[in-house]
Amino acid sequence: MLLFAKYFEGSYLGSRETAELEAWDQLLTAAVRDESEKQAKEWRDHDDER
Repeated sequence: MLLFAKYFEGSYLGSRETAELEAWDQLLTAAVRDESEKQAKEWRDHDDER
């Protein structure tokens, strides 16, 4: 949320700020999905070793 903090200091978001927020959202969402998939694979691999 710290990345977004500067956008919420004012009450108006222009097209540039909106585009930046969308880009950050896409980037962070992709990173979370990737990390979640890696964790799930590690857990599956660990369970298969038992």
